[in-house]
Amino acid sequence: KRYESVGNLLALVELNEHLVDKIVTCGSSAVSSFEQFEDAKYIHCYSCSKSNQLKVELPRYALEFHLGEKGVFESVDYSGYHLASCQSLGDTLLGFNRYLILEHSAKGRGETIVVVPKGFVVQKSDGVGIQLESDEVDSKLEYCAFYIHRTFYDLRAKCVRDRLQLAALYTATSTLLPESRGGMRGVDVAMRLLRGSHVDRPLNQNELKQLASIAKLSVSCPSVVLLCKHLELCSARLNFLHGDDAKGGSIKFTLDSGDAKTAYTAAKESNCLNVRLFLTPLEEQHLFGGVIHEDRWGREMNKCFTSTSPLPDLNTLTEDAINFVKETENHLKQNYLEVNSYSNHTPLTMCPVVPVSNGKFENAMFQELEESFIEFQKQPQITTKGSMDSLIQFIDDVGSEKSKHLKACEGILRSASDCFPSTTSPMGSWVRCFMLHRDALLEPTPTTRDWIECFLHPNETLAIKALNPFIIGSAKHVSIIREAVVTWLELSVLSEKLVRIKQGAQALLDVSSDGDVVSFQAELIRELSTVREWDVSTHIRWLAFEVDCGLQIRPAQYKVAKGVIEGNGDIFQLNMGEGKTRVIIPMVILELTKKSRAHLLRVILLSSLMKEAFEFMHENLTGGLLNIKLGELPFNRDVLLSKHQAKAMLVYSRECLEQGVPLFLAPEQICSFLLKKSGLVLCPGLEDVCQILSEMDQLPVRDIIDEIDEVLKHKYQMVYSAGDSRELPALTSRCWAVHAVLRALHTDPTATKVLLDNPGAATVRLSQHGEGFAEEIRFLPGPLFDGIKSKLLNALLDAILTDPPHELLWLKDLAGNTSIDLLKEFILAIKTEADTIITPDSCSKPDMYDTLLALRGLLGHGIIEHCLSQRHRVHYGCAPELNRKRVAIPFRAADVPAERSEFCHADVVITFTMLSYYYQCLTREQIIQTFKKLLTLGESAQESIYISWLNISRHCADINPSELGLIDSTRKLDLVNQTQVEILVRAFKRNCETITFWLQFCCLPLDMKEFPARRKTSAWHLAMNKPSGFSGTNDQHRLLPSQVKQCPLPDSTLKATNGKMLNCLLKHMSVCDEDFTASTLLLKPWEVILNFALRNAYSAFIDAGALLAGVLDTDMADFVLNTLQELHDSSDHRPVLSAVVYFNSSLNTWRVRSLPGEEWDLTTSPIRECDAFVIFGERHCRGSDMKLRHDATAVLTLGPGMCKDKLMQAAGRLRKLGVNQKLTAVALPEVHRDISHFVVDSSVMVDCSHVLQWVMTNTVRASNKGLREWALNGVHFSSTIDAPKASLQSEKMELYDLYGEAARPRSDLEAVEHAIDEFKEKRQNQQMSENKAMLIKLVKCVKFYGKGRNLRGGHEGEECERELEQEEEEEEEAETQVERSLPVHQTPWDFHTVVDGFSCLCENIKINLLHKEIVDYLSPFYLMSCIPWSSDVFTTSNFFPTVKNCAHLNSYLRSVDSVLLFEDDGKVLLLTDFEASAIVDVLNKTDPKTCKTRLVHLSFLKSNIWPNMHASPKQQMVAKHSHGGLTLPLPSKGIDLHRFVPSLRTLASLQLFNGDTKYQWSYDVLQAMMKDVKARQGAVMFPVMRGKSALIQRSDLEKACSFHDCFLLENHSDNDDGNLSALPPVPPFS
Repeated sequence: KRYESVGNLLALVELNEHLVDKIVTCGSSAVSSFEQFEDAKYIHCYSCSKSNQLKVELPRYALEFHLGEKGVFESVDYSGYHLASCQSLGDTLLGFNRYLILEHSAKGRGETIVVVPKGFVVQKSDGVGIQLESDEVDSKLEYCAFYIHRTFYDLRAKCVRDRLQLAALYTATSTLLPESRGGMRGVDVAMRLLRGSHVDRPLNQNELKQLASIAKLSVSCPSVVLLCKHLELCSARLNFLHGDDAKGGSIKFTLDSGDAKTAYTAAKESNCLNVRLFLTPLEEQHLFGGVIHEDRWGREMNKCFTSTSPLPDLNTLTEDAINFVKETENHLKQNYLEVNSYSNHTPLTMCPVVPVSNGKFENAMFQELEESFIEFQKQPQITTKGSMDSLIQFIDDVGSEKSKHLKACEGILRSASDCFPSTTSPMGSWVRCFMLHRDALLEPTPTTRDWIECFLHPNETLAIKALNPFIIGSAKHVSIIREAVVTWLELSVLSEKLVRIKQGAQALLDVSSDGDVVSFQAELIRELSTVREWDVSTHIRWLAFEVDCGLQIRPAQYKVAKGVIEGNGDIFQLNMGEGKTRVIIPMVILELTKKSRAHLLRVILLSSLMKEAFEFMHENLTGGLLNIKLGELPFNRDVLLSKHQAKAMLVYSRECLEQGVPLFLAPEQICSFLLKKSGLVLCPGLEDVCQILSEMDQLPVRDIIDEIDEVLKHKYQMVYSAGDSRELPALTSRCWAVHAVLRALHTDPTATKVLLDNPGAATVRLSQHGEGFAEEIRFLPGPLFDGIKSKLLNALLDAILTDPPHELLWLKDLAGNTSIDLLKEFILAIKTEADTIITPDSCSKPDMYDTLLALRGLLGHGIIEHCLSQRHRVHYGCAPELNRKRVAIPFRAADVPAERSEFCHADVVITFTMLSYYYQCLTREQIIQTFKKLLTLGESAQESIYISWLNISRHCADINPSELGLIDSTRKLDLVNQTQVEILVRAFKRNCETITFWLQFCCLPLDMKEFPARRKTSAWHLAMNKPSGFSGTNDQHRLLPSQVKQCPLPDSTLKATNGKMLNCLLKHMSVCDEDFTASTLLLKPWEVILNFALRNAYSAFIDAGALLAGVLDTDMADFVLNTLQELHDSSDHRPVLSAVVYFNSSLNTWRVRSLPGEEWDLTTSPIRECDAFVIFGERHCRGSDMKLRHDATAVLTLGPGMCKDKLMQAAGRLRKLGVNQKLTAVALPEVHRDISHFVVDSSVMVDCSHVLQWVMTNTVRASNKGLREWALNGVHFSSTIDAPKASLQSEKMELYDLYGEAARPRSDLEAVEHAIDEFKEKRQNQQMSENKAMLIKLVKCVKFYGKGRNLRGGHEGEECERELEQEEEEEEEAETQVERSLPVHQTPWDFHTVVDGFSCLCENIKINLLHKEIVDYLSPFYLMSCIPWSSDVFTTSNFFPTVKNCAHLNSYLRSVDSVLLFEDDGKVLLLTDFEASAIVDVLNKTDPKTCKTRLVHLSFLKSNIWPNMHASPKQQMVAKHSHGGLTLPLPSKGIDLHRFVPSLRTLASLQLFNGDTKYQWSYDVLQAMMKDVKARQGAVMFPVMRGKSALIQRSDLEKACSFHDCFLLENHSDNDDGNLSALPPVPPFS
């Protein structure tokens, strides 16, 4: 065996090259470059015996290099990069050399990367170093990857933290002389980088530490210290909006900011501070409270300007230089592109998607699609012409001329820097002074970038003055400089463009695959056809943006941006991947925030896209050349606004307006602010806060919305609950009704058969754990389900009535004693008012009627149908970590819960919550909580409930039969025993009965609260400022708020947007008919589909159909990597993908995980998405931008009810779809069946045209369904926007209000007109002159599109964001303090009289009947007096009075202990302890044979006397074993016990009065006593008064009371109190 193991190991070594790497020692020259980055003892060198390749690993940084064929070390992590031959920057960061420089292997491609260890910069004796966070051998260290800009050659960083570390490096390496690379000193560069790190969110701990280290390093430069302080103040001033994210801490500066302020003020006022180190006026205002004025070259110098002090002339650019870019672009387009225009004789293909009916929506949508498809076919066909060799030669030839023009521009700018009047002129002294300042480095020597920044500055004159104050008076010189700057920028853009064209042409020469030819040719055509159509001198900011980002704005992007800028409520469509977010939004920001700032610009983005988009904007707009600050205002209801905080928000908003700072907002943040403001208006005492918020609301605003069709979706609402929370009415009845329906659905064979026999109506996945565990059932709305709906509902109702849960057993008896048809009519016939079928008075208890109403709502009104048609973890689910509550909340997409949101409908919440826990099971803590609650119940309830659970869990696969013996009784349960707890968790976490118990008693009573009213906002409120925007799809533009409108552009290419995407799908998307939901023995369903994608070499997985819902992000990533590793290790598969890109929900960021297990943020990852397998979750199928391989293929999932916009958006993740990228669509079986309905010929397989027909049909259906909701939201907005009081809407929570009235279909128009009338009444006929036109237009639209449609109005499908006030956690148990009272002293009497019997006793003392005493001393007497008490029970006058001056003795009731039994007559007398003690002494002295009375304890009477005297032999045997065989303690034997034993009625009365719940021997009598409904209500009050309420559940008392509840009362005319529903509710049984 030993030799076999060695042989296996050797075989493994032969197969796996990773096991044959041999560690080697290398000469210092080979690894010297790495030693400056990492300590030599942590550098590992290997030699691969198979490839004879040298490998160098830096394991602490997870970096690896291979020695390539050209003798350079190629990076494994940074694909396409190698170690540069020169590992020294040379002209920047002097004194620091701990970095690696990586160059792209293809010349001219990619930026040069500088890799630096991540840590804190420190100054050492031998230079500048990095202090690592940990320096252990097994440390996992990070690094920063800076890149060198291809035009400006400065170092850039991707994120704020890295940018701050770069600023620290420049601060530490700064000298008195400027660096040759940028012409600036290190501190000057640090100032620029610090401004590029400005954020208005709280800095995290690492960022704060970096900021503190910069301040420490810049002791000699107060400007840097003050700018650090300014950044810290700005990041913290809105902390109250960020909640937990604001807990980063504060900076502790080594240099006191007061000293820095003093030093800065002195230097500036004495003209000893370089302009580059000036703080901006706003920064000075924040730090000093005012602006520090400095007039170095101001009024005094201006007085000396005369005509005799002319400036020397500047060279001007030639016409060739000015027109060079335009002529070059035109030449390229004309000579290398061939345009074949459409001919009228060319046959056109008709759109394969056709309408299936004649509806208004359908006709309009299909007509639009067909027109766009025809327009696409009419587009000119563009191809390349001429040889690629000639194109490359032309680019090489034009390159030298371009360089000449660039040098001419730079020469003009250098001349402008030194353009002064003559030193002999009247200005000579000023010139000499200025030159001395420049030589002393008190004035900057302008660089090309400095001149560019002058014309980007809001105050152009001030910026030029800072560089050369002598030329600001010469318009001619300024014009020449502007022209040189603009031309230089144009030439730089052209330079990058020529590089891209040359690379494309070379790729076409080198490529061999036809698919690659198409891909590279498409890219080349795009570059050649891009010709600038806008004025560069007017839009110099756009030009600078092009240079900084290395791109060129395309004509379509310009047209859309122009339309958005000039528009007023205009919406434009541009295809996915055409640069809406990354090009058009920056263009709009740059244009609307320049000199004229008439409006506060707000950019509204979907919250799912906010982080990704904001980081991109910050990197390119804030951290680059343009240095535009970006703002955030993340408002939510948890913000408790004080006057100070409201003022801070107002000041911040005004600064954003004045400084041209765009605000990035999510829709819910805007709606939350509006709702908060309208709520505060109604609160007295907050007038100051309301006034400030009103001022903020009155600021002029300009809104720009990306993905506007999704942001302004008609379904979007946000609701604020108003008022104090209270218990949900009939919560117990609602819960048991939901449980009864779901229980019947999961266990009834008839209902299951109905579903299984109709696979197109529902999906049923049987539970793997057996009966009693939830099956995954989902209804599929449509004709098939409508056909079985009635049959299914009747089957469910029959199951509920014949086999209800224990808590609803009265339903079974009620069905036996009442007409079943009557019950079915009440529950299912919703077109009839409920009280005309069964009245509330006919039910013996109010909760019975509530239960029937709840069933009517679930089954008749479609609550259960709606809930079971939704998908768990896609449309609903539980996320207590986000919502603070344990109930179900809305989900925005697969595994994306809506934070701080809840559903509106209470019964929907309960149903979704129950389903969620059935599917996801209970946690360990919840199981422990469940059993703690169970063990607080009475013994009979404990055992009964637990046995019912255990009977279900006996067959659980997670439990061994041997373990059941440890938990087969509640008496064995020990929650301290961890082994037993683990067994309980495995046994009961999926048990539906256990889950329902936890929900009923531990979860829902605390988390299901109702609020009396609500206020809401909708998409109409988001559109109130007439925003402009754009999107890739336009299907729902008819249901957008009327303040906006879809605006078609005159450009034919843009008109063909839908047609182009339709053509791409038809040609490049195939449909796979494989069933991926059937799990195998080895793989789960989601693993099957991912396995399919990976083994078929797909590059991406686009989960638009949410097939991966409920799967953890990290689990998906692990599975993908394991599969990739298997493919990599196999001999026949060598995948090029080496990592997985996925979105980590917990970190809220895109992550990259490599095969070795290393992980990075996508923005800082060395592995790009083109080299990885990318998983797009459902939430990221819109807006996410990934640069996949040019020949990438992807799997796209189709989900139920998918509309065209969702399909198009998901397909648009492949940016080159239609070129060389392809899609394969996969679907759930029920979706595939739906699509198959559109296949006319059964011999034809499902293809893309059928999918498109299906999604278009779904889109039409969704539009028709959404029309009413859209209109009602519009009515609400129009009627309440100027009347806050009218916006307060009462909530319907009572069951009868929801389900009692008849549900009649109503047309859309009737519903809208009814809503208008309601709001008119609320407004008290206040005129709506401003919004009247909006209402007229809205009604007209409803008339047109909603004609002939009648629907039942229901709120079960209402989706909205519901934000609740932050609630304090309440203790579940509360101590009740009873008022202190004085005891009553008992009166002695002649105790000897008891010996002679009852008659003698009555003659000597006063005794009272028990039921009369109850009437006199207890409350409510009218309930307790209805109990037919035994007339043989009496009390002494001492028994009831216990305390003085108390109206009712419910809280001071004496327990029944000692009783006197009298001979022959069966009378019983209740005694106090004082009286019993005295009578014991008397009886001990009395002969038993002559004594006519016996003193016993009630417990002894129940357990021994009655059982032994009156029970059958079998019952006597039970009593003997139950009570230890006790006998009556008579003074002597032979006494006839029958003469002293009371009747069963007397025994039952004694037990009932004592609060007993077990009636082993007197149950039949008790049941007869409980016939009256009031008697039953009074009976359960005695256990409650005596603190035994926990014992009622599942007790004999509950059973006896429930026996009579199963009859509908025919007549209540004899009832003195009339309506029973008006009686006080019966105390709960728990």
